[in-house]
Amino acid sequence: MTASSTRVRDLVALILAAACWGLGTVISKAALEELSPIALLAAQLAASVAVLAIVQPDKLVLCADRFTLSDERDKVRAVAAALERGYTQAQLEPDEAAQVMGIDATQVEDAAPSWTAGAKRFGELKPGPGRDPLY
Repeated sequence: MTASSTRVRDLVALILAAACWGLGTVISKAALEELSPIALLAAQLAASVAVLAIVQPDKLVLCADRFTLSDERDKVRAVAAALERGYTQAQLEPDEAAQVMGIDATQVEDAAPSWTAGAKRFGELKPGPGRDPLY
């Protein structure tokens, strides 16, 4: 796959992700009449996992180029904060997250440490190969 086709694929995926996010926001009010907020969050996370299982990106890392970070810093922070809240809630309520995903709560509890992977906080990455342009 050429760099150009990869960029187009990534752009299409980003647009689809934004459309899904917007649609999810619109239907959340109706969904909250049937589900608790925690169950809705778990359902949204389960849907995201299902999409990632199909799409299978090269790396499961939220990243943005320097232009996006410069021009859209507030949006990047909002996405990171939403992910952090989702993972934190799944750690606090593994039973509900597991129930929505149809798995055992111990699977959520076993996976939870990998969400921070020894970092002080969710999302923190130490410099290293593939993470820092100096390497």
